[in-house]
Amino acid sequence: MGEIKKWLVFVVLLSLMATPVMAACAEPAPTKVTLTAYFSAPEFRWDLLVATAKEKFKKENPNIDLEVNYTVYPYEEMSGRLLAMAATRTKADIIAVDQIWLGQFVETGYIKDITDEAKKWGIEKKLSAPYLEGSKYNGKYYAVWLWTDARLLWYRKDVLEKANVEVGDLKTWKGFLNAVPKIKEAAEARGMRGVAFPGAAWLVDWWYPFLFQNGGKILIQTDGGDEAGFDNDAGIEAAKFLLKMKQAGVEIRTDWKWGEDFVDGSYAAYFGGTWVLGKFSEEKLANIREQVGVTMFPAPAEKEPRTLNGGWLLSVPVTTEYPEISWEFIKCMLDPDILTPVLAEFGYLPTNKEIAEEPYASQLGQNIAFWSEFQKSLSLGGGRPNMPEYPLVAEVLYEALLKVLDQKATPEDAIHAAAEKVNALWR
Repeated sequence: MGEIKKWLVFVVLLSLMATPVMAACAEPAPTKVTLTAYFSAPEFRWDLLVATAKEKFKKENPNIDLEVNYTVYPYEEMSGRLLAMAATRTKADIIAVDQIWLGQFVETGYIKDITDEAKKWGIEKKLSAPYLEGSKYNGKYYAVWLWTDARLLWYRKDVLEKANVEVGDLKTWKGFLNAVPKIKEAAEARGMRGVAFPGAAWLVDWWYPFLFQNGGKILIQTDGGDEAGFDNDAGIEAAKFLLKMKQAGVEIRTDWKWGEDFVDGSYAAYFGGTWVLGKFSEEKLANIREQVGVTMFPAPAEKEPRTLNGGWLLSVPVTTEYPEISWEFIKCMLDPDILTPVLAEFGYLPTNKEIAEEPYASQLGQNIAFWSEFQKSLSLGGGRPNMPEYPLVAEVLYEALLKVLDQKATPEDAIHAAAEKVNALWR
């Protein structure tokens, strides 16, 4: 080979070797993406979750320069805001949906079907059964249940001791009714009030555990479609017990403060949620178990107690410009390493079976003072139907229970009449 040919071969080889280096030096800057999200108050829980999820996302996707702009609305405004967004097809990438709203938003066409994505992620192995069903509508996944809560009975130990009431007395319907006047008397001697139970719009949700305890349901599926599942002894007995609670001295409060009036010492016993724990100051949390206790709702003798689970689901609107990135970010929010510290910080309960087990359960136990009590409620919970008609069902039941409390109708008549109205919704 001549000297010129050798030189030409050397130049070609050199150029080929240099190409990858030059390409690496010319690597493009990360693509900038901004996701828009809408969540429900309180804001600080989302601040923590979004910040840590962003860190995970950036580590896994260094080629994407991600920002997440989110707006937080008060709960009482959230549904209306989202419905307005659905009507105007507002662009959004992630929204938080209350579990009972899912079907309503799917029917508007605003929520993206994420069945394929969810199954590929492994949702059916990750979430416990109630939370799987709550994430579906008509057999398809349109959301992932992020976290849950439970309704429980809180009490002050010193007042119960003064009233000569044992915690075990609160666990049965009969024992609880007998204890209420004693608690009220001991509480008033200390400048407090007795027992509080939520009324107004929240009355129905807190009545459901009494319905579930006797085997009743909100709705049942029949060959003819959905029907009332409370038009039976379970529903009637649950309505009777609600009336007996009021007659025993339980205050049915229409101005509900979500635990603040228990934390500030206004009440000796309080039907509140797991979220009540998060309302105590750090100073009070230091020795909280010495002062306060929590237990399941009272149940009929020899019946298993039950509770109602709520919580938030994450969905992707069909108007998103970044469906894949939105879903990837949701997965980061759901990651046990990211989500567990948020649950521990605010006392929320996991829907993910992995988080309810070790090593994550220990982290929750170290940070949540009543984790053992909260954990038990996970297997004793029940959900509400997420169909669009559910708000009408709840309204009918609310009117019926008000008539029972005001003694304008017997429990039997009120429950039967409510069932007829509910069944008429599908006829």
